[in-house]
Amino acid sequence: MDKLEQLRLFLLRDKALQPTTVQFNLKLMRRILKDVDPLTLTNFSKFITDLIDKRRDASYINQYIVVLHYWGEVFTVPEFIEYPLYKGRDRDDYIRAILSDEEVEAFVSLTNPYPKDGVYWRRFEMWTVFWLINAYHGFRMGETVKMRKRDADFGRNVFLVSGKTGNRIVPMSFVVRDKVRNYIDNIMIGDYLFPPIHNTGLPYMKDMSWQEDFQKRIKRLAPDFPSLATRENLQPYSLRHSFGTRQADEDVSIFKIQKAMGHRRLDTTAKYIHMSLKSVQEMIDNDRLALPHKRGVDIIQSFLDFFYKAEKRYRQKVYINVQKRSKDGRKVRIDIEAIDEDKPPDKIKG
Repeated sequence: MDKLEQLRLFLLRDKALQPTTVQFNLKLMRRILKDVDPLTLTNFSKFITDLIDKRRDASYINQYIVVLHYWGEVFTVPEFIEYPLYKGRDRDDYIRAILSDEEVEAFVSLTNPYPKDGVYWRRFEMWTVFWLINAYHGFRMGETVKMRKRDADFGRNVFLVSGKTGNRIVPMSFVVRDKVRNYIDNIMIGDYLFPPIHNTGLPYMKDMSWQEDFQKRIKRLAPDFPSLATRENLQPYSLRHSFGTRQADEDVSIFKIQKAMGHRRLDTTAKYIHMSLKSVQEMIDNDRLALPHKRGVDIIQSFLDFFYKAEKRYRQKVYINVQKRSKDGRKVRIDIEAIDEDKPPDKIKG
């Protein structure tokens, strides 16, 4: 009897797994047998190390280890049965990877390479909506993947999110609203927004699916963003981390960030404040040793950005005196006129 057939019967009879779960485990085992030849403990360890180096999640890696345990039980290989589960990186040493604003926008804007209306075209459109929702709302992947059609409430313009910390209502970003509506009306099939690609027995996708698509997209971006290929700990959750860090960069209230991201504990949200490098960058740039080398146009632009953000609600004429002592001792006066509500000021005098 074929070894894979023996494994299939073991999973069905001894482990009482559902047929779809059995098929999923057989798929994993086929990959192991293909990539690990011969199947020895040393070679399998190299296989797992390669997955870790590729920054795969612990849950993704452990699926392979669990099926190896099954294989060890069937063929009485104690070292396979005792192979330890991967616990992930040490949290004390773990640095959350984030993407820049430009990288996020490029990630969710990748063009669909498949013929329109085909199976793979529809699948790519599904993934695009999935990543858009996560990028602009900072949801956990497991929260997004379990959303149903009813959870996108266009009347109230909110998402109804069910997560591990309970249920919450999150306003829908205008960036994704029309794309989600079009996806539901014209592309989506069934009740769940993101049905399974593989036959897993679940009505929604498993984490292996979004892991694979994330890596495919990162590879497509690599020519334009070379640093992505070597960035430590880059994974689907990096979109969530990027969202939280962006809010911290903009000095959004920590309580608002906590509510949007669904954190139970405030100290979890505080990590995003610590991750934000914006204030540190400002400190370094304003170091008195570096300041004389800063171009005048950079100083003016920094001032305009800050002023516009804080005062754009005023439309009347505003005059500002900037007293900045330059290297040669002279002072600079900047007059800003006619603040427009919809665009930054562009008329500078002095």
